[in-house]
Amino acid sequence: MDSEGMDVDALETRLATTENIKFIYVIPDFQNPTGVSLSLARRKRIIELANEYDVLVLEDSPYRELRFEGEVLPTLASLDTEHRVIHLGSFSKILAPGVRLGWVSAAPEILDKLGLLKLAADTQSSTLNMTAVTRFLDTFDIDAHVSAMRGVYRAKRDLMVSTMTEHFPAEVTVTRPEGGLFTWVTFPEGFDTTAFMAEHALPEARVAYVPGESFFPTEHRSNYARFSYSGQSDDEMVDALTLLGAILNEHI
Repeated sequence: MDSEGMDVDALETRLATTENIKFIYVIPDFQNPTGVSLSLARRKRIIELANEYDVLVLEDSPYRELRFEGEVLPTLASLDTEHRVIHLGSFSKILAPGVRLGWVSAAPEILDKLGLLKLAADTQSSTLNMTAVTRFLDTFDIDAHVSAMRGVYRAKRDLMVSTMTEHFPAEVTVTRPEGGLFTWVTFPEGFDTTAFMAEHALPEARVAYVPGESFFPTEHRSNYARFSYSGQSDDEMVDALTLLGAILNEHI
C-alpha cells in the first residue's frame, strides 16, 4: 500500500511467481484500515493483470458511497471486460451498523455458486433485517440519507484529523481520507500501539483503537493504529484525543 492504494507492481510480481492464486482482494475506496483510495491508473492495471493471469477480483466496496471530497472513480466492476469482478456492498455502512446486510454483483455462474455457499454457511441473512431494509428503501430516499451522512462524517473526519494534528507529538502522522470511516495513524519505529492502549490509552484516557499489528499478516509492525471517527460525539472526540495526545507526549 501507498498513497495510491495497492502496489500493483508488487501484485504483478506475486502473480508471476505464485501458483494457484484464486483471486485478488481489494478495497478500492477508502481502504480499511488506511482510508486510502486506489487511483484510476491502478484500477485499470488490476483489471489488466486479472485478465493476463486469469484470476478473479473481489472488489469489497462498503465505503464507496461515503465520499466527502475528490473525484468519484469508477468501480473495478465497471472496468471489467471479462466478467472477473465480484463486487460487494453493505447496508451496514450506509444505513445502520447493526443491519449486517450486504449485496453482491457478479457473473451469473459465480452468483449461483455463492448462493449455494451462503445456504450451506448460515441458511440465509436475517429475514427481519431484509424486511426492515426493504421497507426503508420503499418509504424513504436512501440517496438523501447517504448525502446527509457524508456531511456528518466529513465534519467528524476534519475534527479528528485536526485534533490529532494539534495535540499528538510531531513524530506521529495521520492520513486524511477523502471518505469512509477511518484514519490510519503512524507512530515512530519501535512504538507498540497494542501495549500502549492496554497500559495507557484505555485506563488513562478511555480511548480504544485497533492496533495496526493485526493488519500485517506476514510481518510484525507494531507502530500503527486505526482510529474511527464514526461513532463519537464531537465533544467526546476532542476531549479524548486531547487527553490521549498529552499522554502520548509523555511516552514518545
